[in-house]
Amino acid sequence: MSNFPIIFGIIGKKLYLTIILAIILLIYIIIINKIPKGHNISLINNLGGSLIQMLSIFIPCIFKFKGKSKTSKIKFTKSMFKDYFILSLIGLSIRGMNILIEYLDFEAAPIDEMSICSLFSIIFYFLLSMIILKTKYYIHNIISLILFCTCSVINDLIFGNLKEIELASFLSLIPTLIEDLLNCYIKYLIDEKFHCY
Repeated sequence: MSNFPIIFGIIGKKLYLTIILAIILLIYIIIINKIPKGHNISLINNLGGSLIQMLSIFIPCIFKFKGKSKTSKIKFTKSMFKDYFILSLIGLSIRGMNILIEYLDFEAAPIDEMSICSLFSIIFYFLLSMIILKTKYYIHNIISLILFCTCSVINDLIFGNLKEIELASFLSLIPTLIEDLLNCYIKYLIDEKFHCY
């Protein structure tokens, strides 16, 4: 027994990798918070986030982190190309819709800051998971979905957010719904196609 009150045990490359990625993410968040509110540029912010995501791919290559299996060499196939191409298209469409919304510069109150946005997002996840992931929902899932939707509408009624909604407000909902599609597709790639996250 060690006299030290906290024992870490064997620290392998996996733990070092997790700590390094967490430190990089914390540095990124600190730098983003240091930018004054009026001076941030969305393109630079998105590029920074993309660089952080790319580091999560390149750091394991730098440290030569390998699995225990000697036969785990992955060959790039047409199916993998199609999967990643669709993933890239969905990601680019999110960015494209954000640029389009910034370009249009509409005056309506954005719906993505209201509780009703969560309502649309949950319903969209519900439909996508049934179509893409073939998820089966039971009665208690549907009851909780109905309760959540009711509470979202009541919350917006109490704060008077529904009075501010115009037809143009729903345009700000489109990137959120495409992002839901992206998350659902990532889960599909992990669960059904067995791709690594």
